[in-house]
Amino acid sequence: MGEKADAAAYHRRCVEVGMAEGRPIAEYAKSALYVATYHMAWGGGDYKLARDYCEKLAASNVEESTTAVRYLRDLRAMGLF
Repeated sequence: MGEKADAAAYHRRCVEVGMAEGRPIAEYAKSALYVATYHMAWGGGDYKLARDYCEKLAASNVEESTTAVRYLRDLRAMGLF
């Protein structure tokens, strides 16, 4: 579990840098999805961050948008947002 947390921290940093530099979302979409998956399924528990990343992905045209839409549905079903 510690390795997943470390990986999620690394991927979160990749997303933050990508957003700060104004890069296209396609360049950091996989990292954003990894972070969302960590918080949704692997015990991270930061559902707000997962939602924020999933909303960005879902609104884009990237391959990961399908999974992001599913995660958003799951969050709504859990009554979190």
